Formats: sequence, structure tokens, C-alpha cells
Amino acid sequence: MLVRALCIAILLAVVGSPALASGVDIEASKAEQALLSFYAALSSREYGAAAELYGGSYSVLSTWNPDLEPEAFSDLLRRGCEVNGLQCLEVRRIVSVSRLREKEYRFIAEFSTAGGELFVRRISEDGDLAASRSDSSFSIVIEDVGEGYQVKGLPPYTP
Repeated sequence: MLVRALCIAILLAVVGSPALASGVDIEASKAEQALLSFYAALSSREYGAAAELYGGSYSVLSTWNPDLEPEAFSDLLRRGCEVNGLQCLEVRRIVSVSRLREKEYRFIAEFSTAGGELFVRRISEDGDLAASRSDSSFSIVIEDVGEGYQVKGLPPYTP
């Protein structure tokens, strides 16, 4: 038992992944690193780097920004974050991770505001603040598309 615990401690020290600490495989730690890198790039306005880690659809961003070329991926992400209401924040904490299928994972994550507070998205029903609800945990799917892990969905949106 001591040998097993020592091996896990050494592996965690080398890889440094909370995904491994929870008993998820090494592929999950690669997926987690892609998630963290994607949101770090977005939050630091490195949209070219973020575009390389994004494997989802750009159709919503293209619809929101018809003046941009559909293949101008970094410009679409920039506009999404800076103009259209995407919340391009740093990951505060990975709440959970689950394997959906081979080399595809769903992470539940929380984000930090620029001021370091927990990001909470408030959603009102038909403009009625009394009937509003809030979300602070967000689902993010990461998949290995053959060239490494990529984020499959856009950041949280607030109008």
C-alpha cells in the first residue's frame, strides 16, 4: 500500500493533474490540459493559440459577425470574447470529469472573473429577475480529434 501511494505521489508530482488524483486515466489529464490551455489563451487574448485548441463549430460566431470571414477563426473568437458576450475567463476549478467514450471527456468547471471572484451567470426568465436562476458550473466537452485534444463548445455566454 505504501509503495502504491508513493508511486501515485510521484506520478502526480510529474504530471500535476487533478484528473489523475481522482482516478481518471492519463488521457483525461491530456484533455484537462487542453481545456486549461484554451481558457488561459482566451483570457489572455491569445486568440490564435485558442483557435488551435478549439474543435467546435464557429457557426454561431459567424452568424453574430457576418462581416468576418467564416475561416477567420482567431478573429471570430476575439469578437466573441470582446464584443458578443462570451465569457472568456480563466478556469477557477475543475469540479468533475467523466469519460463519455474513448478519448472524449466532459468536464464541469468553474471560472474566475477578472477580479478573482467566482463567475456566476444569472439567467432571468422573460426579464423577471425574481424568477431568475444562476449557474456557476459549466459543462465542457473535450475530444481527441486525431491531432490532440480540443474543446468542442464555446465559453459561457451572457447577453
